[in-house]
Amino acid sequence: MILITNDEVSENALALAGRKFDLWAWSEALHVGPVGKTYDLSTFARDRALVFQYHGWDECQEVEADFKARNDALLRGLGDGEEVVLLFGAGIRDQLTLARLAAWLMNQASERLNCVKVSVSNKMIPNDSSDALWELIDHAEPAGETNLAEYESMWTAFVSDDPTDLEASFQTIKSVSLKAAVGRLLREYPSSENGLSLTECQILDAISLGVTAPRELFESCRETESAPFLNYWEFWAVLQRITSGKSPLIETVSGEPFLCPPRDLAWKAFEEQALALTLCGEQVLKAEGHWGQVGFQERWIGGVQLTENRMWFWNYQTDRLTPEPKFPFVL
Repeated sequence: MILITNDEVSENALALAGRKFDLWAWSEALHVGPVGKTYDLSTFARDRALVFQYHGWDECQEVEADFKARNDALLRGLGDGEEVVLLFGAGIRDQLTLARLAAWLMNQASERLNCVKVSVSNKMIPNDSSDALWELIDHAEPAGETNLAEYESMWTAFVSDDPTDLEASFQTIKSVSLKAAVGRLLREYPSSENGLSLTECQILDAISLGVTAPRELFESCRETESAPFLNYWEFWAVLQRITSGKSPLIETVSGEPFLCPPRDLAWKAFEEQALALTLCGEQVLKAEGHWGQVGFQERWIGGVQLTENRMWFWNYQTDRLTPEPKFPFVL
């Protein structure tokens, strides 16, 4: 059996049961950076490895090699008719990964779906309990088109360059875990009220309440999430984004540029940084200003590129995307 799951699942815990399996961690930050429409596994591996390199998380060649190794394991398993179990839980990382696999299977390996089973939990996958893990695996269901169709449809919407496709998909999703994950992802679009994504708003809120250290900010923001959204590295990248540009939202108390890992691996200096709101950040947090008009920085959500000239906003009152901000403030 080939087990494909997230990178939190403990191989040692699974091994306690004495059963034979081949574990492959299939977990990546698909909610960060551009995501292309290609179904070619090698091309996708290269493109996503470049995202890792761009953020300084790892060397492109090493990441690409890891991605290709798991691709090869999946292809070999399907080719040999081996049982493949997809085990994923709640949260954006698990749900997007499952959606990507579902889309690939339905479009590139539909004749092999009889080899695949899927186990989806509405909670986080337990990472240290052998019995709990194997219970989820043993209750995996055949990955027929009915079970994968909703995930495949959502993936198609996610990689589209039209953001309203993802919004429309969100409105029709039945899966509890997928619905929650996509709903959280849509809230990374800037708010129509102040131009902040949900993560940015969490950060500014926490700083306004006296949380100033980067790692403490991460923990504070994570506590507000029903399922983890960003890991450390991804969170540091958001901090770097909002401490830079023409109208930063936050700044270091020392006045020095924000030191973002893994730059020089200067962990002591990183940990000693204290952050504060800028005047712009204070006004935007109070909805007395709109960051979309004064300091918005380019970013990607799936196949959608958001720029100063092509912006979309999430309206929390209607739960809809709109190309227009709620209030046209100028700071």
